[in-house]
Amino acid sequence: MRTIKLAAAVSTAMIIFGTVSAAKASSLGFASDTSWGVTDADAVSQGNAQYVCLNSSSPLNCPFGATSYSYVGDGWSADLSSIAGANWIWAPGIDGTTPTASLAQYTFSQELNLPGSPILGSISIAADDFAEVFVNNNLVGSWGSISDASQSTQAQSFLKTFSITPFLVTGKNIIQVVAQNGPGVFAGIPGDTNYEQNPAGVVFGGSVTYEPPTSVPEPTTYPGIFLGLAIFLKLKWHKRNL
Repeated sequence: MRTIKLAAAVSTAMIIFGTVSAAKASSLGFASDTSWGVTDADAVSQGNAQYVCLNSSSPLNCPFGATSYSYVGDGWSADLSSIAGANWIWAPGIDGTTPTASLAQYTFSQELNLPGSPILGSISIAADDFAEVFVNNNLVGSWGSISDASQSTQAQSFLKTFSITPFLVTGKNIIQVVAQNGPGVFAGIPGDTNYEQNPAGVVFGGSVTYEPPTSVPEPTTYPGIFLGLAIFLKLKWHKRNL
């Protein structure tokens, strides 16, 4: 009976010292705002993104301080309720009077650090007129067009969602959105245009779920503790039976 009690005590000790509770998954979100770095088509840094709006009434909930292109008309009607905190952005220093809007291209980049193993990730995006998403230099997908006006209209009216799960790694991840404006003919103007005539913008947001690293090592890393405890209990048992 005492031998059984000794074995039970050792087993209980192993459970107490060796059990590791499963780590709870955590999430990180990201959204288009003024924290995103911007480079031009020649990879020259332009600073950080700025908020942009077509005009005072479009899109809805234009953020305070955003640059208005003073565009005559409406648009950018994509429902952003699923990507909290996301707003339409473009390169800094641009307003409605800025020329060479046609086919202008900018890259918006940000680093996302995951302190654990990625489980699931996605990004939703709308663009005027075309955008590509990259994660760690891997092309995730594209939305819109600079050659088909109907596709570009779709891209600014609806969010497109992509999975980024296969491209995520533990630690540093680089998310890049390469956005390009359409040609002047999309605005009914052949040749070059300014941004009042041919506005441009992109909006996006997403999240990543990851499993944090376990803070307590697995039981197999404690052989010394278990052996020492077993010897101690055995000696104590022998002493009681002397």
